[in-house]
Amino acid sequence: MRISVVIPAYNAERWVGGAIGSALAQVPAPHEVIVVDDGSTDGTSAILAGYGGAARVVRQRNAGLAAARNAGAAAASGAWLFFLDADDELLPGALAALEEAVGRYPGADVIIPNFLRCDPEAAELEGPPARPRRDALLDRDDLIEVLGGRVLGANALVRAGAWREVPYRDGMRECEDLDLWVRLLLAGRRIVLLGSPLVATRVGRPGSLSSDLARMRAGRRIVLEDVWLRRDLRLSERLRVGLRLARAVAAELAVSRGAPSPRPSSRAGATLAALMRLPGLPRLAQALDPARQPAGAGGLDIHQVLLDEPGGGATHVGLLERRLGDTVIFDRSTVDPSLLRGDPLGWLRAWRRLLAATRYRPGVIHAHGVRAGLAALPVARLRGAGLVVTIHGLHSLRATPSPSRATLFANRLVLRAADAVLVMSQDDLETVQRHRLALPARVRTTSPIFGPPVPLERATARELLGVPTDAVVLLWLGRLETEKDPSAFIRALERMEPGSAVAIIAGEGSLRPALEARASRSPVDIRFSGWCDPGTAMGAADVFVSTSRWEGVPIASLEAASVGLPIVATAVPGNLELRRRGVPVVLVPPADPDALAEALALLISEPTYRTQLAHATAEAVSGAFPQDGALDGLLEVYRALAGKGCG
Repeated sequence: MRISVVIPAYNAERWVGGAIGSALAQVPAPHEVIVVDDGSTDGTSAILAGYGGAARVVRQRNAGLAAARNAGAAAASGAWLFFLDADDELLPGALAALEEAVGRYPGADVIIPNFLRCDPEAAELEGPPARPRRDALLDRDDLIEVLGGRVLGANALVRAGAWREVPYRDGMRECEDLDLWVRLLLAGRRIVLLGSPLVATRVGRPGSLSSDLARMRAGRRIVLEDVWLRRDLRLSERLRVGLRLARAVAAELAVSRGAPSPRPSSRAGATLAALMRLPGLPRLAQALDPARQPAGAGGLDIHQVLLDEPGGGATHVGLLERRLGDTVIFDRSTVDPSLLRGDPLGWLRAWRRLLAATRYRPGVIHAHGVRAGLAALPVARLRGAGLVVTIHGLHSLRATPSPSRATLFANRLVLRAADAVLVMSQDDLETVQRHRLALPARVRTTSPIFGPPVPLERATARELLGVPTDAVVLLWLGRLETEKDPSAFIRALERMEPGSAVAIIAGEGSLRPALEARASRSPVDIRFSGWCDPGTAMGAADVFVSTSRWEGVPIASLEAASVGLPIVATAVPGNLELRRRGVPVVLVPPADPDALAEALALLISEPTYRTQLAHATAEAVSGAFPQDGALDGLLEVYRALAGKGCG
């Protein structure tokens, strides 16, 4: 039986060695051990490097526990996946017991073992079991019991096929395990709870998600909301889920007002008021609970809306929330792009989810991109919130001299209705003006928010990536998809001298198998690292390469420039913005491997020129894309719109 052990790790230098060691010590041994370094900034990367081939390491930007588990599962080849947290450990004989359980419960898709509740500071991992010592088989009929707080656990054995059908939700930052178990039950999958403890879990560790009760409470409420919105619930289930959701909201309200929980005498009233807050009854809720006023009236309460897909936009949003987190209360909703592809029912589902997520009436809804704006516009109007739309690129309007009427209508609908439109490049500003997409008085230019990564020391980074210390390293970083055109980079490398450089392609995507097949024939050594922490990749690199067919303002290129890497990029609008603002980018025509190969060969053969260009790039980028000015300007917009609502 092939079991892949997947260990997500973020700043886990103190614990991750114990987790890996407990997996490697199992008899029989696991099929493989995969550790996902989720953008750690402590010594986790160095510890992982010490395991060599015993544990396969996948590196990515910090994206959260759910995304890290998905990344590890995607890299695994086992028929079963055991997800083990980095601060927990498998007990001796755990995998053998799990194999035996698979034989006893052949219809199970998930097996969740009991676990020991251990003191995080104790030298020995000992403690009482978390659940009664008896097995239980759960199916759809047990949904309400699971939602009610039955202890399941995060460390679990999952059939790989079940994970492919129902993966973790990347956007979930809390209660991602409960969310997965609930969605698996709703998909008809079966879960076995083992009575035998097979994992030692450090409970209450400072800084862990499980120790943050407020975030866990909010995460459970989100799970309940998502179940409440499903159309396939039975009537009895809907009523019971609604009651649990109302109680969860009531508890959050009580805590926000300074009480640990609703007093018994006020429990019924608080629950009723919370029930009225469920999707579809916001006005009645406000009438029942007039003390709850829109946050925009007294503070900055911003709800961000973005598409649920990787890219620079998501990076921009995450950094924005971190930089302004002390001044602004942020909440966030992601919209599944598949819902926004012409299906009216998909739009209705997107609007319904956003209505549920914004029932607290934020002062401003900030949509990132026009498609996210289409989802946010009616919700902002219904909630009486100001609407900000940030344009992250208008390629669909620049790709053809005569855009379709439908495309123009959609863009004008959102951008003319928005109370503020933020534009990050001159090309996008000219496109807005040429097609009269927005009211001129509401358009503002700004800069993207980016965080200079902390590069690892060169020798350490190259050791982690297995790159020779004396090689010239060319770095390509991004999604392996058509719009990023990674094949242009490989075609350029095919025209270069053997041994002239080492190329690192850091990223994942649907094109990876075809790219790996072509790269095997290249005269230049090409390494595929998967998603890799930018600090590691850029610490090892000498030159950064971007071959995109279209771009907004490229966040990865800005990060590379900030750490002093010379940049070779295609002459498309987003990259042209860097040159326009004074960053000395080497530009080549898109889809022209000969020109790209020539530019790379010059940088490889002229180390003095490469060094001069690196210094000039680092000096130019901070002045060209001022971060403080962009944040101050955004705060000014938020303050002007908070509480005003529809413009």
